[in-house]
This record gives sequence, structure tokens and C-alpha cells, in this order.
Amino acid sequence: MNPQLKRFTLKLIALTTTVTLVGTLLFLYPLRPYYINILPFLLLFVALTTFAVYFVVLRGFQKKSSQTFNAYFMGANGAKLLLFIFFFSIYLIVSQKQIVVFSVTFLSLYFIYTFFEVFELVRLVKQNS
Repeated sequence: MNPQLKRFTLKLIALTTTVTLVGTLLFLYPLRPYYINILPFLLLFVALTTFAVYFVVLRGFQKKSSQTFNAYFMGANGAKLLLFIFFFSIYLIVSQKQIVVFSVTFLSLYFIYTFFEVFELVRLVKQNS
């Protein structure tokens, strides 16, 4: 496995574990009435999507062309955004249960994992410049 991908994977697992622990503590005690069953699947979906985007962008970065990197980055993040909008829309159509809780959790996970992904990509680019 590529060393950059291995390092990212370990950090992603650590982040996902931390988010899981914090979420478990929050939804066991102060937010217990707001728990919905889709939340673990939502976390898995966001984590796997983040991994897939990083994998694609890393492949573009390894081609040593800034145009290729930009195309891979924009394409992967555009596809991620469309996939997230699709997932969000499907949930809203299928389930009207606790839409506010789902929306807040979804957006929180989106921002946490997107920040993590961008931070790691910036670090990768700076290391290899």
C-alpha cells in the first residue's frame, strides 16, 4: 500500500473512532431522545466516501501534473458533493422522522471529514513541493 494512503487510512480510522466515541457519549446521555437508527450508517458512508475521494485525488497527484491533480480533485469532490446531495435527498423523501437531527448530524460529519480531507491534501502537496 502507498505510504501516503496508509497514513491517511490510519488517521481516518482514528478520526472515525473519535467521532464514534463522542457521538455515542452524546446520544447515550444528553441527546438520547434525538437518536435515529441511520446515524451509524451515515458515519460509515461519510468515512468511506472521504477515503474514496482521497484515493482518487492521490492517484491524480501521483501523475506529477498540476492540471491532472486539479482535474482529479475537482472531479472527485464534485462527485462527492452530488453523492451527498443524493443521499440527503433520498433520506428526506423516504423518512420524515427527525429531519433536523439528521440534517445537523449530516452537515457536522460533512464539515468534519471535508476539513480533515483538505488538511491532509494540503499537507501532502506541501511535502512534495
